[in-house]
Amino acid sequence: MSYLGLLLGAASLALSIWDTSIEKIERRLTGWKRMYLSKGGWLILIKSTLSNLPTYFLSLFPIPACVVAWIEKLYRDFLWSGIGDEFKFHLVSWDKVCRPIPYGGLGIKNLRTFNWALLGKWLWRYNMKPEALWKLVVDCKHGSLWGVWSTSEGNGTYGVGVWKHIRQGWGVFSHQTRLVVGKGTHIKFWRDILCGEEALKDSFPSVFRVACNQEASMADFMVCSRNQIQWNVTFSRAAQNWELDSFETFFSLVYPVRLTGLRADKLWWTPVGKGTFLVRSFLQGPYSST
Repeated sequence: MSYLGLLLGAASLALSIWDTSIEKIERRLTGWKRMYLSKGGWLILIKSTLSNLPTYFLSLFPIPACVVAWIEKLYRDFLWSGIGDEFKFHLVSWDKVCRPIPYGGLGIKNLRTFNWALLGKWLWRYNMKPEALWKLVVDCKHGSLWGVWSTSEGNGTYGVGVWKHIRQGWGVFSHQTRLVVGKGTHIKFWRDILCGEEALKDSFPSVFRVACNQEASMADFMVCSRNQIQWNVTFSRAAQNWELDSFETFFSLVYPVRLTGLRADKLWWTPVGKGTFLVRSFLQGPYSST
């Protein structure tokens, strides 16, 4: 029995839940047998029709590697050979074909990356809709991490199965985000990425070792002076001569960071100027850095 195309009671990792998507793709291919099209026409059909058929499932479940391999084989064979049974050599590697057009590809969606992008929408919504009922249910099952940016990772069979697999994409997702400091109550000064490419504890280990409060939030080090919010980072001792360069670099990096202390801390999607998550920007992310 199914509901909205999903098999009721099927496990989120069961291969059977993908049968419907594969059957739809194969059915479309069968219906195109009598169409005489150029490779450009085949490409348009893949991008406009075939690539969108499994979208609903990709937005809920992690796609197994064997399903990716089978669906991409259908795409490849159709692109290079059309509907005919005659084998034709694939002239370009599939990785290059799946690159966005500005980066030298044909713009066909990479299924694995597309899957991460669609699951990433839930990670974004988790932060943007703090009062949503589904988020509260997930928090009750998994528990929210400090800072409420994500949940704890589910272990074993405990927790909500679908969310556990969505949560596994947090590492890839968070790599394209940054935290914008407002009140500073939900961002850790030393352990979250404040400025630069890594956390301050990793950039300045010698400075971190003598910090008074290594678990401090941003708000713990904010003070109001002359109607302005400024940093007041405290240490257990004064810097030694051989540490002066590290401390000087540390202060020159941290103190120029502008603080307001008024708005709530928020998550910012870095590939987009407005900071709002877009699936398209996630798909281009792996290539824009190369």
